[in-house]
Formats: sequence, C-alpha cells, structure tokens
Amino acid sequence: QFLILKPYQSQGHGSTLYRTLFNNLLVRDDVTEITVEDPNEAFQDLRDKCDLRLLMGKKVFDGVVAPVGGEVVREVRRRFKMSKRQVERCMEMVLLKNLNEKSVDAIKAFRLQVKGRVYRQNEEALAALDVATRKEKLAETYRNIEEEYYRLLQLV
Repeated sequence: QFLILKPYQSQGHGSTLYRTLFNNLLVRDDVTEITVEDPNEAFQDLRDKCDLRLLMGKKVFDGVVAPVGGEVVREVRRRFKMSKRQVERCMEMVLLKNLNEKSVDAIKAFRLQVKGRVYRQNEEALAALDVATRKEKLAETYRNIEEEYYRLLQLV
C-alpha cells in the first residue's frame, strides 16, 4: 500500500511510484511475481489502471477473444510477473473493451469467462449453495464486475 498525503493526492504520484517499483522489480531475476497482499479499493484501482495501461500499450491482448485458454494467462504472468488474478482481471477488461456488443455469442463467451474465474476463486463457498442461489450470486457478481470494469476503462 502507498500513503500519499492529502496535499499530494490526485497528482499522479501514486501511479508514478507504482510504475517505478514495478519496472524496477520486473527486470530483477530474483523476483518471480509482483503481488499486493489484500489491497484496499483505491490501491486496487491504481494498480488496475497502471497494469492495464502497461498491457494495452504492449498490445499483449490484441486479437484475443473469449474464451481464453490458460496458456495465454501463464505467458503474460511469466512475462510481466503479475499474479494470476491480476492478469485475468486486466485481460477481462481488455476483452470487455474490445467486445463486439452485436454478437450474442461473443457476449456469452465473455460472461462465461468472467463467471468461470469468479467460480474458481470462490468454489468452496459457492459449492455449498443450491444451484439457483449459486447462479443468482454469480449473475450478481458478474454485473458488479462489469460495472467496475466499465468504470476503470473510462479512467484509462
């Protein structure tokens, strides 16, 4: 986490510090993954914006459409030393940005990609629910994630 004092907030200092640390760690051979333990919402937004700008600038997900196989995620993780969850979130945002909203199949594939990740991350808790409740929770979570992604994409 970063602490940016009030008079210096919203001036890009957090993003600059994040990018500087990230770029320094990225080139080190003794670092295999750059991760943040339990980031607060503001830091997660900062991280998402910085990572998304980096990956979009490098055109990492150009031409990628859902469903995306695990090999793509593994390669991006290896190359950019990001956590699996962070790579998947950034990939999903790029997929949403490039989504053909006229294609029912593309929309469904994207939705299933996101719901699949959410299910895998929360499998134990979701498996304890009855099928109808599980589907309802996944649908609600998907809607929240989609709103969050649209909000973040407007900031990039």
